[in-house]
Amino acid sequence: MTTWTFDELNLLGTYIDRGLSAGQSVKHFPGRTRSALSIAANRQGWHFGQPRTHTTVRMPAPRVVRTYSHITFSIASEAKQRLYDHASATGVTMTQVLNSLILDHLGGDAHEMDARSDRNAT
Repeated sequence: MTTWTFDELNLLGTYIDRGLSAGQSVKHFPGRTRSALSIAANRQGWHFGQPRTHTTVRMPAPRVVRTYSHITFSIASEAKQRLYDHASATGVTMTQVLNSLILDHLGGDAHEMDARSDRNAT
């Protein structure tokens, strides 16, 4: 599953405005299916066979991936991919990468973080 770019969504909207069906539009999006086009259009509030009532593309908000007590990390897909790449290149787990980021943010060390976790668990 690949994400839709801003330009692809704008192009899809243009084809909808021209009255093209999903089957006709899919020829302009290699690697995509009619179903994928219909779903992307529906998520924007657009429907094939009807002109768009709004032309503003709505991009999804970043997802919340993990919460550590009072710190919440919102990681967009690009940043998330960079973290996965870093974890793969260094041979560590995603948990270790995220813990490292937390330690950098808090300015502490691993023992201090373990002690905080123990205090919060009780």
